[in-house]
Amino acid sequence: MKKNDKINKKNQDNSNTYGKKEKDKLVKSCLKHAVFDGFSSESLKKACKDCKIDYANANALFPNPEKDIQVHWAIMLDEGTLEYAKKINKSKKVRDKISCLVKHRIKEIDKHKVCAKDVLGQALLPYNTPTFMHQLWDTADNMWIGIGDKTPHSDTNYYTKRIILCGVIASSIMFWVSDKGNEVDEFIDRRINDALKLGKIKKPESLKILKQFSKFMPHINHPLKMRD
Repeated sequence: MKKNDKINKKNQDNSNTYGKKEKDKLVKSCLKHAVFDGFSSESLKKACKDCKIDYANANALFPNPEKDIQVHWAIMLDEGTLEYAKKINKSKKVRDKISCLVKHRIKEIDKHKVCAKDVLGQALLPYNTPTFMHQLWDTADNMWIGIGDKTPHSDTNYYTKRIILCGVIASSIMFWVSDKGNEVDEFIDRRINDALKLGKIKKPESLKILKQFSKFMPHINHPLKMRD
């Protein structure tokens, strides 16, 4: 067995030994160090020391720390969104439930403002756009799932309302970045009001929106793609 094959096998074994619990612990610790070091090998090494996890094991979980730590943080935020959704009064209107979830997401990233702004800056770089768009879609999808959306995947409405929510989330985060924290809630409510107007568009127009948006979301097997 070649040396590189042995290293890859060792990393694979380590990855199997350690799992999500360890990844969560490491990311939480990285968030403290990332203020100074960013999401990097350096912040991961410091997190390993905090969590008493061997760096070789951590590196197997996050082989590309700059990207992988951020991706797992996004997953953890989405999981938090789903948990928070359970606490929302079921009698609330759909728009109010969505508003609560978007506001909650902003409050969560505001706890790690420096890291979140750095991640956003990285996300805007062209080569990171696919990952950012994928995460944005997953967040919108989890919000709809969290409030009990039952729209079938075969219905174009399943995709268009997630696309519209992606716009609400992205614009809200950009507004938050502008350091107008005391105005964010009002901004989110205005964007959702605008989104409700978009929600009334007719099917031909919604299909056009879906087709345009899908250019940035090649991983989504929406009805139009399945027909192509």
